[in-house]
Amino acid sequence: MRKYDLIVIGAGPAGLFASINAAACNLSVLLLEKKDRPGRKLLISGSGKCNLTHTGTPDELLSHYNGEEKFVKPAIYAFDNKDLIEYFNKMGVPTLITENGKVFPASFEARDVLNILVDDARRKGVSIKTSCPVIAVKKTNKGFIVKATDKTFESSALLIATGGKTYPWTGSEGDGYRFAKALGHTVISPEPALAPFFIENFSLGELSGLSFKAARVSLWKNERKIVEKVGPLLITHKGFSGPVILHLSREAQTGDEVLINFLDIDPEKLKNDLLTQKNMLVRTSLKKLGYPLSLVDKIMQNCGVSLKTNLSVLIKAKRKCLIKALTSYRVKITKAGFQFAMVTKGGVRLREVNPKTMESRKVQELYFAGEILNIDGETGGYNIQFAFSSAYLGAKAICHRLCSL
Repeated sequence: MRKYDLIVIGAGPAGLFASINAAACNLSVLLLEKKDRPGRKLLISGSGKCNLTHTGTPDELLSHYNGEEKFVKPAIYAFDNKDLIEYFNKMGVPTLITENGKVFPASFEARDVLNILVDDARRKGVSIKTSCPVIAVKKTNKGFIVKATDKTFESSALLIATGGKTYPWTGSEGDGYRFAKALGHTVISPEPALAPFFIENFSLGELSGLSFKAARVSLWKNERKIVEKVGPLLITHKGFSGPVILHLSREAQTGDEVLINFLDIDPEKLKNDLLTQKNMLVRTSLKKLGYPLSLVDKIMQNCGVSLKTNLSVLIKAKRKCLIKALTSYRVKITKAGFQFAMVTKGGVRLREVNPKTMESRKVQELYFAGEILNIDGETGGYNIQFAFSSAYLGAKAICHRLCSL
């Protein structure tokens, strides 16, 4: 049985990049992937366009990791967004920045990103074995034994980069949590994050595709407001999505409620506008305020207001119904599961991992990178950035340890 310097489990962006950087310092690296090809999840990131990272200083990036700035900081400082952009530019994948600060490959093709990573890994001598699901891992006095379905491998160091549980059909089924537990680690219970909300008997479903640039949305549990955010909102045929919903989702559970102010207009201002513009149709007045007519017509229908109603004859009860529906639209949610969520909240407990090296504090020469850790960033490229950054930091630590032996 050949012994490798490093075995990496999981050929997503973290696993590929860790392998590339470890092989760059002349370590023998074996990369194991359960699916028939690497990077299935990367191919669907950013709706197939691959939002690689986000603009901003390292400190600005850190504020988008839901309170885990202290843990993320060494990785981001070791390999930040400029380093990531420079890497892909040098490898022949130019990038572009959209007006909201998101960074994409200029082609808007995730496949271009994946191809570069796979080609670079192979060029540096990484042995990539696909269709090779790992069954078990074991620590020995000499390193690690990694058992796959039909083969067993041995290594001095092991890096687990199996991702979380989102989009399980891509291979992210939580295998890494099992390996981490077997090696003595604590795993914080995984939950879907960056997930849409579904609404039972959704009355606005026919407006699917309608979006709002700055809606104010609050999340409520047992009649108590938990958190409130303002941002882009999207109506889907099943409920709500868009950045403002995705950012709220990490705190949400099925059975919670959301309160939506579609244009973030103060209810009193809307009331005054409707009271002062007498010689105008209700729908015309609301359109002038910025509400899409498709939403106006649906809300008027739900409130029992004819589309030909003039403000001068709009009775108080109907006016209150319209205002409430537009500024305090309240519904009970069902939080989408792992098959619809972008990232996983939960994972390997951070206190059990050294943030300066990504090495386990419990098992020497065991490393983690990417989404398997209890890190979930906001939407906008932050999660992929952490995958690359943590992989780079872990690989450099492995090189330092093994090359100094």
